[in-house]
Amino acid sequence: MTVAGSAAESWTPLVVRAGHEVRIRGDMSRGMRSYLAINGALSTERLLGSAAPDPRMGFGQRVVPGSRLLLETAFAGRVCGPFAAPLFRLPVPVPSFDDGPWVVDVVAAHGIRSIPGVRELIEESAYVVTPRSDHVGLRLDGPVLHPDTDTEIVSHGVPIGALQIPHADELIVLGRYRSLTAGYPIVGVASRASLPLLGQAGPGRELRFRWVDRETSLRRLARRESEVHALANAVAGAFDALGFPAALPAAN
Repeated sequence: MTVAGSAAESWTPLVVRAGHEVRIRGDMSRGMRSYLAINGALSTERLLGSAAPDPRMGFGQRVVPGSRLLLETAFAGRVCGPFAAPLFRLPVPVPSFDDGPWVVDVVAAHGIRSIPGVRELIEESAYVVTPRSDHVGLRLDGPVLHPDTDTEIVSHGVPIGALQIPHADELIVLGRYRSLTAGYPIVGVASRASLPLLGQAGPGRELRFRWVDRETSLRRLARRESEVHALANAVAGAFDALGFPAALPAAN
């Protein structure tokens, strides 16, 4: 990342003067998305309180090259010279993206009982994210099995991270923009601690699935949440010491 043409740290709060240009050049071979958090609010149209695009609702505004974003903020700024010590040294849990296959923890779901052998097949196989993936779900190229009967499946709730096997020979991992109900078998659910990894998986990324029990999944989630709570407490303390308005309350 650069600010006004000079290299700047990622994963840390920065004070950017009015008129300075911020550029983010992420390595898209490792992750699909970069995030920029701002002190304030975007001055733009909103749908149900959100500025995020929603094509299904006909709210399709998007950020494209040349877009101009206006920011409303009460932040008055703070001058920090080029040779001054950084304002923040925070315990940020920076994720690592391996070059090899990414391993996703999965908890078995009830639908796995309707497809004999599918657990072993998924565990032993590699799956590749296809270009047809989107924010509804990741479509994966790899071996699948289907129920050996034509019995109709009653529509059921679909959790975030569900591993769904449609009629086509593909595996789908559903995201936050999924339909809330479906009638396809769900053989597993990606652990909540693995969801950020799935959100960064782009076309061509190879994934492997590792079956874990619910207790293991909850322990790994608790460890991730404790890291985030430690960061929230550090941010609240640093902002308070500098007289900045607290963006978030300290975690208990």
